Amino acid sequence: MIGPRDSDLIGRPNQPALELLVWVAYSVVAVSFTYPLVLHLTDRLPGVGTDAYQLFWVAWWDGWSLLRPGLDTFHCPLVFYPDGAHLNGEPLPFGLAFGLLSLLLPTVLTFNLLYLFQYVFAAWGCYRLALYLWGRRDAAFVGGLIFGFSPYMLVRGTGHLSLMNTGFVPLAVLACLWLVDGGRFRLGRAVVAGVLLGLTGLSSAYFTVFLGIWLVGLTVFLAMKGRLRPVLSGLVVAAAVMVVVISPQVWSMLKAAASGYYLKVSTLGSAYLSSVDLFGVIVPPGMHPWWGDWSRQALRLVGGGAIERTAYLGIVVILLGLLGWRRYRERLWTSWIAVWTAGAWLLSLGPFLQVAGKMTFIPLPGLAFVVVPILKNARSSGRWTMLVTLGVALLAAGGIK
Repeated sequence: MIGPRDSDLIGRPNQPALELLVWVAYSVVAVSFTYPLVLHLTDRLPGVGTDAYQLFWVAWWDGWSLLRPGLDTFHCPLVFYPDGAHLNGEPLPFGLAFGLLSLLLPTVLTFNLLYLFQYVFAAWGCYRLALYLWGRRDAAFVGGLIFGFSPYMLVRGTGHLSLMNTGFVPLAVLACLWLVDGGRFRLGRAVVAGVLLGLTGLSSAYFTVFLGIWLVGLTVFLAMKGRLRPVLSGLVVAAAVMVVVISPQVWSMLKAAASGYYLKVSTLGSAYLSSVDLFGVIVPPGMHPWWGDWSRQALRLVGGGAIERTAYLGIVVILLGLLGWRRYRERLWTSWIAVWTAGAWLLSLGPFLQVAGKMTFIPLPGLAFVVVPILKNARSSGRWTMLVTLGVALLAAGGIK
């Protein structure tokens, strides 16, 4: 087993008072993290540029169309007449919640409350996963803070709502580890894992690609460790359930692709502009509250500054992560976390290596997302930073005494 003792799906036995305290603490941090949003919950939207307005509209359309029979959530006829707009529905769980809550609350207030919830949910999901791995609530709480309020979440919160809907990601990972730790086929665990993987995919099509590759990597990893045979059928069922859950979204995207909707996308240019510099993980984002002008100058040096290229993790967090890996390196899941974190970081570097803002044209594995047709729509390499941040947050939690 991976921890001090066998655990249930979400770690140690639940203690409602402690769980409530964790939610309250993360909620307070979320309000502080997004200040002054709390002062403008009914008359302002978070974010910068046009993406913030577009995603508000998408959330409205998702919720409005899901609650009205006869409408196709994945195709909106109200814009771009006469063809309408192909939509992938993301983030669909957010949109459904928005539609239901907006029946009771003003739309702007509903959006902002759900926006704040995304930070809390992401932090709590990582907290439960870290608790499962290390068996300590204090360390798990810090791990949740690192992930839920990371630079990744900060910059995605300025305009990429679907990409900050990360709460299902650590829960899906947790369910998969729980499935494997069962040691044999258990249908209930496989279904839970598949549903959570599917909800992750409905949150963002990028997450479908990321966790699909993650699941293949996990299968290979378990085969190399001699742990695959007893749980292979469970992983297959989980993958099948995931496909069923995301099938409406996938079908819509396939129809859009067949109509030529995606043909005008510049995949190589997009991949280059969104890829991370080799030193990107140690340069704070341009909106960092402490480093100010120095941070912005350093970002210019490494070609950063844009949302897509922000990959900062923090020196202390990286050191804690290395300490956690060293402390628990003999454990199965510690090795897997290290593997997926390193792999996701490598993919975040894009199709060609960039060092201190200079293009080297040294090809990297991310080139596959430019040349392989099925992967082209996941060409924004810097978005792999989400899995890098999750892995480092978990290892950092393990590094706390």
